[in-house]
Amino acid sequence: LYRWGDKPCFARGELVALTGKAKSGKTYVCSMLMALGIRQQLMGFTRIQDEPLTVVWIDTEQSEDSTQEILCHRIQPLINQDIPEDKFYVYNLRKDDWQISRSQPDLVIFDGIRDVVGDINNYQEAQTVLEKLLGIASYHNSCIVCVLHQNKSLEDKTLRGALGTELQNKSFETYECQKDPDTRIFTMHQIATRKYDITHKLRFTVDNEGLPVIE
Repeated sequence: LYRWGDKPCFARGELVALTGKAKSGKTYVCSMLMALGIRQQLMGFTRIQDEPLTVVWIDTEQSEDSTQEILCHRIQPLINQDIPEDKFYVYNLRKDDWQISRSQPDLVIFDGIRDVVGDINNYQEAQTVLEKLLGIASYHNSCIVCVLHQNKSLEDKTLRGALGTELQNKSFETYECQKDPDTRIFTMHQIATRKYDITHKLRFTVDNEGLPVIE
């Protein structure tokens, strides 16, 4: 879907893992990816196709109010226009059922994938869910970004549980988010890929309006 510098990324028909510790900037990165569905360029990324993308955002992490706040006060300012209802489909699992296929998406943000399984350490359940998502990604030629926390220990950066192991195995590429507690600078970088090695990093801060800005 996108190009980061001179390398293509977020491949159609594939799963992409986005991971990091709690409050490490993962939702900011998701907001940026969604805004790129409408904007051609943002934060060093470029949308490859000229036409805007159809985006599905499934938010299992936050309340409906928080989801709406991100839409209105972060994504809308980033695209500098109202949220186009024919291009953005938003589901909050605390209230609504989600239907990915109904909207024929180009990009799906699943924030976070952990709440779709009952037991994060059940390999069979993890495999079933991820194979279903891979089937949807392949059928719609879409990229599905799965957000999953790393283990809580500061030294352990592996993705949580059997779900994390399976997601790492099935993902086309994996990105990690980090936050420096002293400088409050967020960093996103690629830690695994099947094809396109991206060595540079995205470093950003958050301005007084709550918007990400390249550092």
